[in-house]
Amino acid sequence: SPEAAMALGLGTAVATGASVGACVALARIPAFIITLAVMVASYGATLLISGNQSITNLPPLFEGLGSTQFPLLGARFPLMMPVVVVLYLTASLVLNRTAFGRH
Repeated sequence: SPEAAMALGLGTAVATGASVGACVALARIPAFIITLAVMVASYGATLLISGNQSITNLPPLFEGLGSTQFPLLGARFPLMMPVVVVLYLTASLVLNRTAFGRH
């Protein structure tokens, strides 16, 4: 189901991010190096899992997320743009205005 796929993708991203963070903080591996290594490993795992095949016939929920656009000032923008802006602003506020973020 699409919901299970999104939950699994989010869980995988959280686990990968935590692993990278642990490698940087505990093993003192430079962040740039571990990020590149995880990127290459993730790409390879994606090719292996997918059998190097494109995924087609996605449910409308997935297609709508990637293709929906809205007009603004005579131009058309992807729906994900305001989502990313809101996430960026939220992260900026948390990192700059809370003790947790400053720590």
